[in-house]
Amino acid sequence: MNESPQSSGSQLVVALCTAVLFSVVGGCVTTRLAVPALPSSADPSIEISNLSREIDHARAESLAALAPDWFSKAQESLADARRRHDQSRGSAEVLGSVARGRAQLDKAFQSAEIAGNVLAKPIDARQAARVSGATEYEAAYADIERSFLELTRAVEGGDIDWAKRRSGDVASAYRSLELRAIKEKTLSDIGRQIGQARADGAAEYAPVTLSETQRKLFDLEAFITAQRYARAEMNERAAAVLADAKRLVHITRRARAVSVSNPELVVLEESANLARLAKGLSLPDLRERTFEKRWRGVENAILELRNDRDFLVEKNRQSRAELAQLRVNLAVLEGKSAEERARLEHLEDERRFARVYDEVSAYFAPEEAKVYKQSDRLVLRLRGLSFPVGTATLSAESYGLLAKVQKSIRAFGDSSVTVEGHTDDTGPAALNEHLSQKRAEAVKAYLVSNNVLPGERITAVGKGFSDPLASNKNAEGRAVNRRIDVIIEPAVAAR
Repeated sequence: MNESPQSSGSQLVVALCTAVLFSVVGGCVTTRLAVPALPSSADPSIEISNLSREIDHARAESLAALAPDWFSKAQESLADARRRHDQSRGSAEVLGSVARGRAQLDKAFQSAEIAGNVLAKPIDARQAARVSGATEYEAAYADIERSFLELTRAVEGGDIDWAKRRSGDVASAYRSLELRAIKEKTLSDIGRQIGQARADGAAEYAPVTLSETQRKLFDLEAFITAQRYARAEMNERAAAVLADAKRLVHITRRARAVSVSNPELVVLEESANLARLAKGLSLPDLRERTFEKRWRGVENAILELRNDRDFLVEKNRQSRAELAQLRVNLAVLEGKSAEERARLEHLEDERRFARVYDEVSAYFAPEEAKVYKQSDRLVLRLRGLSFPVGTATLSAESYGLLAKVQKSIRAFGDSSVTVEGHTDDTGPAALNEHLSQKRAEAVKAYLVSNNVLPGERITAVGKGFSDPLASNKNAEGRAVNRRIDVIIEPAVAAR
């Protein structure tokens, strides 16, 4: 059937209006947009809400950056649908805007997928920069972001080759800003501490420490440049350098204070501080000794405490295992006669004593002590424990050996101890007996102060030269006779 001129003119007007409408509210510019219609029965309010959620999801997927033009058009269509709905326009108009927005969002996803392949390097670099906190450098980040959006818009417009050529520069810019952010976040606290030290006069009062701290900061910065993603090691190194920087501040201030102080007062203050530290560690007052020896005593005491702690942790683990075994043994003993139970218990006591004996023997080197059984007791003959001639003061060098003694006692758990002091026969018997008693008491005091056993469980005995092991007629024999014996007696035969 032939159309009339009037009918053809009406269709032309409709076509022109439709073209204008698409160009105003989001019709395609470079790509023709197919807009699948929504069912006329669809609820406009529900469809608007659905499109809003879809756009939120797209934003979370970074479509605002990966397909900025199509994403913006979809947002405009959503706003247009809401406006028409608020103006109570017909549902057909509202649904048309929603349908157009959904089609534009589909285009955005398609373009973003292409961008993800074409611009993989700058996209990865952009994400890494954002994670590092690069967005805090607002101006610098905004400049790079504008360049990135030029790339994604080029992809949307089909200019793939141009986007590829520029992508390397944009990725490099993001990586540079990422590195800047990582360094500032990692190094800022260190820089502030060094700056404070400089303000306090570090260059004058602590130049060596300042130089060393700056060198460590330089090394850390070089490490970050080379391995910016080794976060765990980076943080560990940064924490160490930060501690050094804080130490630099303290040293600077202390050095400045010392420089204007009376040298004698400074030494007395340091000596008093060292004495307080020694007292806290239950060490004897050794202020007549050199600073070096006093510090060595403190260091040895701290090392002993650490070893003692580790030993107690292991002992606790062993005790739990032994308790479990005792429960098993108890189940075995049920139904046995009293005589049979006693025999089995005694056998278990002997086995345990033998195990502990082997354990304790391994603690000592031959020159430190001889370990041997004496009936149901264990004897530690301390060959390496010495006292200055004529004194009963423990030396700092003795603490390591005594730490092994306290481990040995603890290995037996519930026990009592006798500390015997012995001398050679040089000098009057009364004087030697007194000296050996004082030396035994010094060892006892050490064990009590370290909470090895209560004082009433340790007996100190001075035996003078009444119990020699060798002849006192030569120097070698006298050296053997000057000794401390520690006798450990388990409460019930190592049980």
